[in-house]
Amino acid sequence: QRIVTWFGNTASRHKTANSKSLVPIIEAFNAESLSGQAPRQVVEHKFYEKHGQYKTKVDTAYREHHGSPSADKSHLLNHVAIAKELYEAEPQEVQEKIREEAEIDYKKRLEEHEQLRDGGEHLQTDDTEVLNSRRRQMAPFLHRFLEMFSVATKTWITATAIGKEEGSSDNQLFTCT
Repeated sequence: QRIVTWFGNTASRHKTANSKSLVPIIEAFNAESLSGQAPRQVVEHKFYEKHGQYKTKVDTAYREHHGSPSADKSHLLNHVAIAKELYEAEPQEVQEKIREEAEIDYKKRLEEHEQLRDGGEHLQTDDTEVLNSRRRQMAPFLHRFLEMFSVATKTWITATAIGKEEGSSDNQLFTCT
């Protein structure tokens, strides 16, 4: 009982500490969770299908062949097949342009994904005040997170984290319980 009280008091004390917000860390965590797997490169004819300049052309050709879009499974397959036919019928210059735009789009999405995965620029800092503030907030934040997670999963969770600053000795550890 005394340990539980101590944890609660320590968490309350740290909650009110004058420190910088952990919001960027939480946002980065959420963004990474939402980012999922790395993006895949889109096949040229599928990029052509979604391209603003050619989308109406593909949609019009689909309606001519199959009528209005329906909810059956073959709708997407048919739409992609028509986009592929139209893409292959385009001149080489157009195909090359689409290929280049698809590559640029892929690289952009991949870069955005990597930034989300790495936490973005706002998490990278050498400011010792900000780092110490984040370390002080770590215990109450993890305490609240684990409490909510244990309620959500109907379990009882306890954890202790031990860390050290990059490049420091083992005599300079900090704990988060």
